Amino acid sequence: MVVWEGNGFQGDTEGINARVWSGVSFPGVQAGTNTATVVDETGATGVVALRLGTQPTGNVVVDLSVSDDTEASIDVAQLTFTTTDWNVPQDVTVTGLDDALDDGDIALALVATMNAATADAQYAAMGPEDFAVLNRDDDALFSFPMPQPFCRDIGLADVNVIVTNVGAAVSNPTVSSSDQSVVADADLSVQQLNATTFAIGISNLQDNAPGTAGITLTVSDAYFSYSGGFSVTTLGAVPVITQNGSELTVNPPGVSYQWYLDGAFLPSGTLQSWTATANGTYTVLVVDADGCFSNSADYLYNSTNVAAAYHEAFRAALLHDALWLHAPQAGALRLLDAAGREVLLARVNAGQQSIALPGLAPGAYTVLLNGEGRRVVRE
Repeated sequence: MVVWEGNGFQGDTEGINARVWSGVSFPGVQAGTNTATVVDETGATGVVALRLGTQPTGNVVVDLSVSDDTEASIDVAQLTFTTTDWNVPQDVTVTGLDDALDDGDIALALVATMNAATADAQYAAMGPEDFAVLNRDDDALFSFPMPQPFCRDIGLADVNVIVTNVGAAVSNPTVSSSDQSVVADADLSVQQLNATTFAIGISNLQDNAPGTAGITLTVSDAYFSYSGGFSVTTLGAVPVITQNGSELTVNPPGVSYQWYLDGAFLPSGTLQSWTATANGTYTVLVVDADGCFSNSADYLYNSTNVAAAYHEAFRAALLHDALWLHAPQAGALRLLDAAGREVLLARVNAGQQSIALPGLAPGAYTVLLNGEGRRVVRE
């Protein structure tokens, strides 16, 4: 290919200033490709195939190294090319090395340097030659919230985790727990708020055991997955009811209590123990010293000594626009709304009866008869 052509002035005798000829080889160490050899910090490898550009007059001895030995290593330190195998590629395996830094992808070089034992004078006079290598970084930096205890009944509102990655953006977040009895994977939620911020929430722990669990966040980019974690401690021991005769006791102790029978609260049931006078299913809500609210499991109390009493127990329910009740004895009945306001005051007789309540607003109400309460709901 002719680059410049003239009339002979300031050119060769044909008026051509420069020529480029195809098929010409030049002395030097050559690689099989002009692109960088890519490795990564997981220990992935790449192969650089080296040969000479021209036939030497004697052995050519090439020393090999990497420009940054903290980022990559090679499997051979020296190659020798002879007058007969100078054009046969010899493989050099490059291995990426790991570090704990989020330092991004690092460019370095495989360096070929002529050894003093090289017999060909032209090759011996050559300087070092570099062959590009890229070590991909597999690290990301996680910034987690400080470990914090919380009540099982409240859960943990979204807390932000910051993930920075020098290089490609991360996405595809997932979360998992190390202890499914404390925090199940189904109790976890995660949302990506922006390129670096992920919100993690924990809820629905009422039926879980209190304790400590490790929470792991995993994100990924086009090349790697990155994981980091923090721990959470859930509070609020599960109350357990035990029986001694007619006395029911809940443990562990708390700072306040509310007992229920068949879902209706017992107005005077505010101590750790309750003396059962009626058969049925008892539960107790306990508030502990951490301010956590925890409900006990149902406890079925069934004693032949109180069967008749239970049969005559005060029972109430809202059916459509009427209050149905069974009163063991006559007395004054009060109906209170959820705010404690009295919406009905009536005198009732012993036995089964109903009281019309037209226009009663939907919601939860408390029925009190002679100091004993039942919770009812108007749908």
